[in-house]
Amino acid sequence: MAGEAGSFRRTLLFLSNPGLKPWRDAQRLKQAIKERVPCVRSVNVRISRSHIEVDAIHNCLSIEGELDRVLDGVEVIYYVLDKKASGPVSVEGLMGEARYWEAHEALEDIYYRSGRDERVRALLIAAAAAAKAQEGLIDGARRLLGRISRSVVAEGLLDLDCLYRTVESVWREGSGDILACFERSKLCGVKYLAEVLSCGGEAAKEASRD
Repeated sequence: MAGEAGSFRRTLLFLSNPGLKPWRDAQRLKQAIKERVPCVRSVNVRISRSHIEVDAIHNCLSIEGELDRVLDGVEVIYYVLDKKASGPVSVEGLMGEARYWEAHEALEDIYYRSGRDERVRALLIAAAAAAKAQEGLIDGARRLLGRISRSVVAEGLLDLDCLYRTVESVWREGSGDILACFERSKLCGVKYLAEVLSCGGEAAKEASRD
């Protein structure tokens, strides 16, 4: 079929955002791509204030060209081929750029390295919920937040109400400060998180002894 070539692969594309919102536009764009680009097998669209992410499994000859044909008013900024984010990367940097799904992928690796530490899992779920909100799926995002262990909330790791409010802001506007809902010193006290967050020297030293 025209526009198709070879085996399927993943491409994560970052597009300019001309003013689109997750709650209004993410699912609409996803449906347009599914209906009008036959060489795309599956796709997720996430919208932040500054960019649009198109995360596609496809065998298109030119995924950029196909998207240019379907999506009006956006330009490809850059793209990443067949890449899954993994540690050590700056999770804080990814969060700051509202690249929540990549932060989630990096935190998955850290979660398993940590022996399934519930504190890491809480941050992982928060990133996944923010990514789900960017897809325009606020109910799914809230369900994810409901999976955070109440034990880490009770110990003061995070303000859960703050997290719900911030994820709703992500759904409306595309971005929000997820990390501001967490107690920084407690996050930095987790050995593997200290590698990927901006932790002060003492917190990082404490984590290294953990």
